[in-house]
Amino acid sequence: MDIAVKIFQSLFYIIASTVAILTYLKAKDGLLNSVNTEYQKKVMEKLTQLSEEIIGEFDFSSETHHSKDHTFGELISRVNSFARKNKEELLSGELKFMGTPATEKMIVGLTMPSLIDTDPFIPSGIRTKLASFYKMKHEETYSVYREVILEYQNALEKGDSIWWRNIDDAPGILRNKVNEILDKKGIGLSQLEVLAHEIRNDIKKYYDSFNPI
Repeated sequence: MDIAVKIFQSLFYIIASTVAILTYLKAKDGLLNSVNTEYQKKVMEKLTQLSEEIIGEFDFSSETHHSKDHTFGELISRVNSFARKNKEELLSGELKFMGTPATEKMIVGLTMPSLIDTDPFIPSGIRTKLASFYKMKHEETYSVYREVILEYQNALEKGDSIWWRNIDDAPGILRNKVNEILDKKGIGLSQLEVLAHEIRNDIKKYYDSFNPI
């Protein structure tokens, strides 16, 4: 009788333990699935936002189309305004330009590559190309801006008569020069557009990987 009781108790504990373990595993799987679903939702939302953002540069109907970006023209206008007000001092050497100007938009743009690099909701393969896109669009482009503006400022300080006579036309002339340099460096608008479409195709492939059909 004692042996039967012990066997029964042993079976009871084994069954109870098994049920407890299975219940725990099921609950754990359910929790992990819930967390994973919420994470993937965040990833999809982020990728959707970025997909629309990077193509806006090349969408004529978008408020962020490149034709509506007057950053460079604004920078040259600031240089010209300073030059006109201080022409005599600049030409005499009593005064010089204090570096190259920058806008708030430029400062914000320069933070984009690092923000992309540390964003937890961007898949690694897409992240690399996005960081490259924003580096080209902001860091490398603004570097060319500074290069061209610094050369222009030096010319004005040296009294370059051609630039002083054509100071009102400087924004357009220098913008064309910037575009030429960007194209030669492989970071012009056409190259950016190619990369933007490549990234959007990668995002589509990522979405498709979750399609059950």
